[in-house]
Amino acid sequence: MKLFNLAIASMVDANTGHGVNRNFIEQFASTTSDYQQRAHEIRANFIIAIFGKIKASVTQYFKDSKARAQDRKDTEAILQMSDQILDDIGLSHADLHELRSGQITLEALGSRRELRRNEALDNQLSQSSGSVSSKLRNIQSANQALFELKKCA
Repeated sequence: MKLFNLAIASMVDANTGHGVNRNFIEQFASTTSDYQQRAHEIRANFIIAIFGKIKASVTQYFKDSKARAQDRKDTEAILQMSDQILDDIGLSHADLHELRSGQITLEALGSRRELRRNEALDNQLSQSSGSVSSKLRNIQSANQALFELKKCA
């Protein structure tokens, strides 16, 4: 805690000029000492750093604002879709209600849609291939329509 108080006192002295022995400075006929020059450097670096942080914050604010505006635009476009299009892309009215109320984000809705699509494909595959063994169904190199192994040269 004492070091923290000393650091604050040193910064105040550097910025205000208090604590500098003026008689000592005048004795060497110098108007600025190394101490004062260092204080000016510290102050300048501090001000530059503050402006850099302000600029970064403002830039991030505008990026976030653009992203939120795009999300609102996309949400509105989805809410305007017809029932047929919603069925085609795998969304329900319950999904639209959750999206409208803010209970789900567009990214989460997209993940949910993809999961439903994969489940539907798996169901179709399992229904159409009752006689095919489960080991063959999991092979990625199989021709899934005919369930035949592909042969390489």
